[in-house]
Amino acid sequence: MLRIDAGFHSATLLAGLEARGINYVSRLRANPALDREAAPHMKRPVEGRPAPPRMWLRELRYQAETWDRARLVILVVKEREDDLLLDRFFLVTSLTLAEMSREDILEHYRARGTAEGHMAS
Repeated sequence: MLRIDAGFHSATLLAGLEARGINYVSRLRANPALDREAAPHMKRPVEGRPAPPRMWLRELRYQAETWDRARLVILVVKEREDDLLLDRFFLVTSLTLAEMSREDILEHYRARGTAEGHMAS
């Protein structure tokens, strides 16, 4: 599965990968439309903030203006230890949740930076 950083994906790239049967996960830059979709999930549970901080994963269907169709977006909501507000980011993927869980998609995306450690100087 291809991992793509925010800002490097495009509608053409995503459609091309899908046409070739190449699965991907890419971070999306936040925008007002995604923030509206995330708003109902940006509330801390009633019991308050425990230690260690928690994280929630929610699935959304989202279609950017330039996309030909809606795609699965994983909303990642995180508490931070010294922050009053919740943090969030978004991942778009070609996978279905039957193929890979939200948690596994996130872990796969987070592993994207390990390749640099294997490159020779």
